[in-house]
Amino acid sequence: MKYKYQPNVHIIDYKILKEMFAFDDKGEFETDDPKLIEWIRKNKPFLKPVGEPVEPQEAKQEKKYKCKYCNYETENKGELLAHYREHKAQKR
Repeated sequence: MKYKYQPNVHIIDYKILKEMFAFDDKGEFETDDPKLIEWIRKNKPFLKPVGEPVEPQEAKQEKKYKCKYCNYETENKGELLAHYREHKAQKR
């Protein structure tokens, strides 16, 4: 796999204090070592392989917050807390 990053950058594994690899003057690094590729995926997620398609992230669903005392619903927790404050003021 081929990786591209800033030129002459050395990537270090700080757990064992060892230089794992370095990018050349063009900012490229190529390897076929499966252990090293797995280590890069696991420990250095900012390094993306060149030519590998990037998976689109799924849109996460907004969480719905519901009032305990009435049927008010919102997607913003701050709005729900403001609603509670108003609801409590009405009871006084």
